[in-house]
Amino acid sequence: METLNSDELFALKDFCERYRCIFFTEKESAINKVLFGCDYQIWPLAIHFPNLSILNKLMKEYGLRLENIAFLSDELTSLKNARNLMIFLIHVNKSLLDYDEIGGFCPDLICSSLSICRNQLKNNTCMYYGEKKVKSLDTNTGGKLIDLVFTDKHYHRAFHVISAGRYFGVNHYLHGIHAFSNAIIINKKIGSKLYQKFDNLFASIFSKEIFCFQTYGDLDVKFDGICSVPDKPRKKRKFKNIVHQVSDNLNIDDLSSNFLCVRDFDDQKSKNSFDRYLNGKDAFKYDGVIEGRNIALIDDIITTGATISECVNELYKAGAGNVVCFVLAYNQFDCAYIGNNEPFLEIKNKLRFNAKTLYPFFAGNKSYDVVVENIINGLNHEISSLSFDYDLINEPF
Repeated sequence: METLNSDELFALKDFCERYRCIFFTEKESAINKVLFGCDYQIWPLAIHFPNLSILNKLMKEYGLRLENIAFLSDELTSLKNARNLMIFLIHVNKSLLDYDEIGGFCPDLICSSLSICRNQLKNNTCMYYGEKKVKSLDTNTGGKLIDLVFTDKHYHRAFHVISAGRYFGVNHYLHGIHAFSNAIIINKKIGSKLYQKFDNLFASIFSKEIFCFQTYGDLDVKFDGICSVPDKPRKKRKFKNIVHQVSDNLNIDDLSSNFLCVRDFDDQKSKNSFDRYLNGKDAFKYDGVIEGRNIALIDDIITTGATISECVNELYKAGAGNVVCFVLAYNQFDCAYIGNNEPFLEIKNKLRFNAKTLYPFFAGNKSYDVVVENIINGLNHEISSLSFDYDLINEPF
């Protein structure tokens, strides 16, 4: 608190004016000093914060709902502990985060300062671009991109991995209601009516990512080549149409036909770091020379990062000047909801998309917005109906 500059202090005071702010802290005197005259509360720092007892207290005392509650912290561990609570999670961190720190858990909003966070919330531009675009299909939609650094310990190299959102797998409680995750999977399911139906939409998302990085990124780079992570031998090139469209949109050379996967390899998920390195080593080959060219490398989902890392290494071996990776989503660790999971299990595998409009809906022609709203209403009722001894709020739930 004592190190806040004038902009950050103004933002913090503005938070207190716009929202009901509660600080969970042991530094009561420091907060009272910098926020003198502001309207806020200080609650004791709960050992296992946040938990259902605190949400229940917020709902009963202030009439709040889950969708009205945001948890902001500069500590990722505290945010990770809240990922099963269905509240909005905000991480404020001044430095660029490493993928190893945050790859398996990405909060709902990442900001480098309190002032940027305030502006994002104030302007309602805090949803990730890809997640918002697939959900709304609005061609003019805004949204956030995520920029992380992947540090490759085997090749002693670091590179940017830009994402338009998150992927929640089938064992994550949010998978059933997350349109972006379902669109990514169904788009590459051969035989489905929606196979490659999202190619145009995904191409526009990748184009936005690359354009924004060229324009606003911390590297002074203009891309003159683009390729995708190669598909395994005998597999159909799932990114062929997407790369071609992005190439046309941004006037970047399509180099994918020269970048090949020359041998098959096992899935990387269950392997440790060294085994992943051995599994993918020398699996890719760039047939040609790209001396000094800046390459945009695209893929749909990044999980361990081992495959992308091998591709980056091969492109640098072929002479690339800079390689930046662009993905649709970061894969999120599996997670169950902290309370009754039945509402999420009931709609599992029931999210659909209209084959013509691509609008999401649920089986039985049920409205996407109505079903999600009903689930959230049920969760609010469940939590607000619980009983707790608030004298024990510091005790783990």
